[in-house]
Amino acid sequence: MQISPHLCFDGHCRKAFKHYQRILGGNITTMLTYGESPMASHVDPVWHGRILHATLQLDDVDITGVDQLPRDYAKPQDFLSP
Repeated sequence: MQISPHLCFDGHCRKAFKHYQRILGGNITTMLTYGESPMASHVDPVWHGRILHATLQLDDVDITGVDQLPRDYAKPQDFLSP
């Protein structure tokens, strides 16, 4: 089984992925902002510099991430909570 983690952030995706790359190695192959995407006209300009999609490629595993919009973001909970 292959695991493909997708991480959700509240505005820190770019910083986190740079940190993960420094620690784990690999290559950041995608760092797409809301402002660079077709969604740009539908998102508050304050969000244009935040990340819509990031990919860190580690051998045969991709870790992906996003800065979720405030209406969609929920603070992480432990995985045992219902």
